[in-house]
Amino acid sequence: MGKALDIPSFAIFSPWINKRSWNAGEDGKKHISVHLKDFKPELYGTKKASAFKKQAQELYQHFKPVLMFENLKKFVDGNY
Repeated sequence: MGKALDIPSFAIFSPWINKRSWNAGEDGKKHISVHLKDFKPELYGTKKASAFKKQAQELYQHFKPVLMFENLKKFVDGNY
């Protein structure tokens, strides 16, 4: 919705969602998204994120807020 209305958006994707399918229009400034795979690609190996749906709870344990602080700060500083 934010992108459609040209409102800055910061999205946090579920560990088992394919981020590339949903982050169209992301520009790294006004529209930013984060995914566990951005920070810990070794958890996924060569498998697609969707293969991990049954492990979502386990993956969330690795998705610590500190991982996204830099991206969130960049977003807030650039938009507000």
